[in-house]
Amino acid sequence: MEIIESLTDHDYTAYLVGGCVRDFLAGVPPKDFDITTNALPNQIKKSVRRAYVIGRRFRLVLVHRDNIQYEVATFRREPTKEELADEDIQNDNLFGEPEQDALRRDFTINALFYDPETKTVIDYADGLKDIDDRCLRIIGDPKTRIIEDPIRILRALRLSHKLSFQIEPSLRKAIAENHSCLQSSPLPRIREDLLKILKLKEPSRCLLEAYDLGIVETCFPLLQKIFDDPEMCEAFTTSLNRAEQLLEEASEPKEVLLGFAYSIIKAINVHKDLELWDTELHEEVYEAFKDEFGMFKAEIEFLRKAIRTLPSMTRLESFLNRGRKRQFNFLADEVFPYTLKLANWDFYITRKQYQIWLDLYRRELPKMVQKDVEKIKARYRKRN
Repeated sequence: MEIIESLTDHDYTAYLVGGCVRDFLAGVPPKDFDITTNALPNQIKKSVRRAYVIGRRFRLVLVHRDNIQYEVATFRREPTKEELADEDIQNDNLFGEPEQDALRRDFTINALFYDPETKTVIDYADGLKDIDDRCLRIIGDPKTRIIEDPIRILRALRLSHKLSFQIEPSLRKAIAENHSCLQSSPLPRIREDLLKILKLKEPSRCLLEAYDLGIVETCFPLLQKIFDDPEMCEAFTTSLNRAEQLLEEASEPKEVLLGFAYSIIKAINVHKDLELWDTELHEEVYEAFKDEFGMFKAEIEFLRKAIRTLPSMTRLESFLNRGRKRQFNFLADEVFPYTLKLANWDFYITRKQYQIWLDLYRRELPKMVQKDVEKIKARYRKRN
């Protein structure tokens, strides 16, 4: 509100837009608050404190308040035919009016503006009706808009499951007929939407619908193999839906991917009867983790180490008999808290064992660190 007031005090128009308005009206607690205005990026920077202009292809302004980052964008419009032909014109930075900005967005429910001054919702695309009908509809011709940006396929699936909306029939048909265009989408963008899907309450339902529509075959051949086999499919979906117990509100990507990767390994193992940390299992899936899901090398190594550490969690007595240095190295390893969660979640250890490990991690590890700090200080004083 302070950002919007700063803009209106300088005689600019400013609205809340997109996901925060959509989620609030659909009964979902909003998380991200984006602002749109008729002020140009440099004008925003002059009007709002702690504002920074970023981007060349798509210029917008980031504003920081209380460790939260807000995006402030200028109203955009679609280019004319002449502008499309002119290579010198940056089509993503053509500024326009509120209605032009709304109608260039992807879904009707994402094109809603909220004016805090008049306390009204501004609707140029019949998004309010679609929210009332709990319907996800794309703005414009579905096939054209999907080919224009194939990632809208994954976004449509994710939003429909997040909000419990039905995908409008012509959009659903366009997705089923044109999902192959996702092959041309950059892997980092597919990864970004996959991570958001994995944070849904029941991610397997969204992935199963993607399988029914042919999207999984296009993007994730390893998942296609799993869904084609009823036993593997059951093992994967059961494990993945339970994996939300591993996640917290602000889980980082490697934590989100840990439950996902673990569920895949469990599914692949249905017909092999190997230990889940067996090298053979891991080698079979790690290429897919990189090439299909866009996991980074460091993330894959983290997943490998976290899963291979599982057997150690069952050997609590052996740990307690180790020397202090070995105990410290084990507890201080970055994978320890994640492996502990995994071992507890998938019943590798008892509740009592879990509590003992947790106490060791929360109480003993800080004490060990403090002892090391005191030793270093003593050494430093002696040297001086």
